[in-house]
Amino acid sequence: MSNTVLLMMIQLVSGALVTLFAILLWSKTRDSSWMLVIIGVILWYGRILFEALELFGVARLEFDINWLNILALAALQNLPVIFIGLGIIVVLNRKT
Repeated sequence: MSNTVLLMMIQLVSGALVTLFAILLWSKTRDSSWMLVIIGVILWYGRILFEALELFGVARLEFDINWLNILALAALQNLPVIFIGLGIIVVLNRKT
């Protein structure tokens, strides 16, 4: 088993645990900042799943239009961080 596959498997297992706990937290809270963080975690795990599917040759993210490829990859990479950041901003706004 190559290092890349082993690292991907570790990411899949740890991401699944974190996502499970995020979904459990989702049922316990209605706070908007936590909801944004939970959405970010779920999107992050979705990115890991898609990267695993790409690694194993099951899925590809390619469009005929080049700028659409760039836009899709940018969304896949940055949406989790954006949602987590928005959750942090909501908490900071609430505290001031």
